[in-house]
Amino acid sequence: MNLEHITGTPNDNGDIEAGITVHAYDPVTKEYAGIALAFISWGDLAEGIIKYPMPANTTPLEPTPGERQVAVYDYEGEKWDYVADWRGVTYWVGFVPTTITERGVEPPSNAVLIEPPYIANSAKRRDLLNAANEKVSILLDAKTLGMITDAERVLLDAWKAYRVQLNRMDDLNNESPAWPTIPE
Repeated sequence: MNLEHITGTPNDNGDIEAGITVHAYDPVTKEYAGIALAFISWGDLAEGIIKYPMPANTTPLEPTPGERQVAVYDYEGEKWDYVADWRGVTYWVGFVPTTITERGVEPPSNAVLIEPPYIANSAKRRDLLNAANEKVSILLDAKTLGMITDAERVLLDAWKAYRVQLNRMDDLNNESPAWPTIPE
């Protein structure tokens, strides 16, 4: 054991309590939970015997997980295992998003981690079509009731043409598709 890790901290009585840094793990999942202290009795140190009660669910072994890994303690093997940890990451296969919720699960090799432009562009087109449909509906009501003005008739044709242009867009996979101009 490396005695350089022994630290002294004053307790409430002003006495120095010595301890070593240990590494805690979750009692259920066995995942690394952080650093703790195991305190050593001064009497044992004075006799040259290093004894310390390990707090529950701790080990003196420091975990060293890699990127996108979580350390999981193997109590029987007295070692850390490292498991893939992509929890919370959303990936896409085609246009279907999936969010990883469990440790040990990795995105498939054909997945992309950035939302495909088609997803956002399709949503934008849907919103623009909904707005255009509302404009056309109001102008059609005015026409049906014989209340449409000449300016509104021109605007009705412009909104109908705009809807057709939106529906014919074929570049939604581009980062910056050529959006038709909104009628004014």
